[in-house]
Amino acid sequence: MVAFLVINRGKIIRILGWSLLLLTAVIACKEEAEPTMFQGQVVFADDNEPFLNGYIEFTAGSDGASGKLADFRELPLEAKNGAFEIIFDANEDIVSFNIEVSDTVFFDVIGPEDGLDCGAIPCEEISPGNDYRNLIIRVPR
Repeated sequence: MVAFLVINRGKIIRILGWSLLLLTAVIACKEEAEPTMFQGQVVFADDNEPFLNGYIEFTAGSDGASGKLADFRELPLEAKNGAFEIIFDANEDIVSFNIEVSDTVFFDVIGPEDGLDCGAIPCEEISPGNDYRNLIIRVPR
């Protein structure tokens, strides 16, 4: 009986050792957060003329369940002929981005439910850690 316990004890120690090594490897392989870049132009949907009377707004959500914000930024569009470029630093707390456009003439916020079209990407729940270049954001007139 003593020999059986000694043999099993050795196996148990080896299993625990391999488990600890595997756990360490998994933790070490965790991906680092990358910066997120948005670059493009906001235009009217009907004629592709630059949208100049407002701001493009980026909301970075930190937790979908609680709705907490990790960051919020808005860029004026008038001075840049509707163009925008913004970089968010790497942040492990950011789980997604949303894009909206605010109109300073009619004081409206235009989101996807209002006809905002972000082209190649969705306007909501955009994955962080990527470069989103040459975006054409279309707003209804």
